[in-house]
Amino acid sequence: MAAALLAAVTVITGACGGGGTVAGKSAELKWAIGIPTSWDPVTSQIGWDIFGLPLAYEGLTEIDQDGKPKPGLAERWEYNADGTQVTFHLRPGLKFSDGTTVNAEAVKFHFDRAKTQKNSRSKDLIETIQSVDVVDDLSARFNLAQTDYQVPLLVAGRPGLIASKQAAGSDPAALDTKPVGAGPFVLQEFIRDDHATLVKNPDYWNADAIKIDKVTIYEKPDQATVVASVQTGVYNVAYALPAAAKNAESQGLPVEYTQTGQVYGVIVNNNKAPFTDPKVVEALRYAFDRQEFVDKSTLDTGQVTNQPFPLRYPQNDNGFAEAWPYDPEKSKQLLAEAGYAPGEVKVQLYSQDAGGVPELLQDQLAKAGFDTTIKMITSAESNQLVLVKREPALALNTSTGRESPVQALLSFYGPAGLMNLSAPYATPRFEDALDRLRSTPLDAPDYDTVLKQTVRIAAEESPHNYLFDIPWTFIKSDGVSALDARQGQIRWEGVTIQ
Repeated sequence: MAAALLAAVTVITGACGGGGTVAGKSAELKWAIGIPTSWDPVTSQIGWDIFGLPLAYEGLTEIDQDGKPKPGLAERWEYNADGTQVTFHLRPGLKFSDGTTVNAEAVKFHFDRAKTQKNSRSKDLIETIQSVDVVDDLSARFNLAQTDYQVPLLVAGRPGLIASKQAAGSDPAALDTKPVGAGPFVLQEFIRDDHATLVKNPDYWNADAIKIDKVTIYEKPDQATVVASVQTGVYNVAYALPAAAKNAESQGLPVEYTQTGQVYGVIVNNNKAPFTDPKVVEALRYAFDRQEFVDKSTLDTGQVTNQPFPLRYPQNDNGFAEAWPYDPEKSKQLLAEAGYAPGEVKVQLYSQDAGGVPELLQDQLAKAGFDTTIKMITSAESNQLVLVKREPALALNTSTGRESPVQALLSFYGPAGLMNLSAPYATPRFEDALDRLRSTPLDAPDYDTVLKQTVRIAAEESPHNYLFDIPWTFIKSDGVSALDARQGQIRWEGVTIQ
């Protein structure tokens, strides 16, 4: 029965037109990347979810290749004179996948729910949005707690992925497994921890640009078998770590190193000993040989960074790339000033990464005077122990970035930041810099200068240490065109599969 249903869906969606294959053959994407922790954008738990959620949902805006906002569900927007209100004007005639209308009431309901629902994971990200007013059927006015010109970027990401008001109002818990959005695809089948199948949405506002008829996404692939899985057609696009990517290249498979990336860092809990001592925190700054990670962990595909943005992102401030150089002797000196002999500082590093990075960290920290043990945890344990309970004193963290730099900086360093292990720690200097960035229009001549200053202050004021980035890398089958990779996202407009 299930096989017959899938075959029927293939025939129907193939008839919709716009596919990237010869007539009569369905263009199917089989993508091994990871399934969202929740299909509800309001309760989604990790940044990784941004790969799956935009299949079913569309944001009020999108981001372009330069990290600037462009129209999405909203065709335009404007601010008032002091930047404390922004009004989004929706495209007419749009529908959610349940057939209900995309209108200002749905936008208001979405943000009201994101602010008030008990298990919302968006509250801290939309803290400056006080309320949303329905101006008319297609116009929603955002009333802001302060001047904030970042909102058009914010709503290009997870906080701006709008769900159907009818679905969210009648049974919000059901959205966890049954997304109802206005995105390029509609969920057809979902088996948790295995796969999700979506079919092309003919009502998507930009449906003509979608050349794929069906998408099946799978959990992140086993790196030991990912090359064979692409060769045999199990996947035609698969996430790959550097060793698997190099192996695929050696066997003649196309590999795409995208311009979006994942940053690795060691996040610190300065609410727990020994990192309650600023000297110990400072000692950690000089313990990391970042180039060694690039050479050994990324196989020269990545780049050194000391901030939570890949070097190729516009948010990255290359002006202080040399801050905190590798100096294990200085680390030992600072530990001595704190009263610790080499090896007396004993810490446990929580990690879900089994790719050699924790062991390399352990070795570098030993040279700097830290006695480190590794506690391996699962992804689910990481979500609870690190992101929710903030249990460890030290953890290996990865991040894909965010559409809005303010949103990203809040997540990494804010007093309620999801990835701020030291929460509620955040200094007045950091929060003042963040306010200045919010109050600078995106098209202001000094915007880029203010942005980079804020990133630098954030890194200086936080105990966290970012180390290197790896580009999002995908092994592809022959016939899959170039991917549309943007900051922290992969979009599918214009991508073809032969």
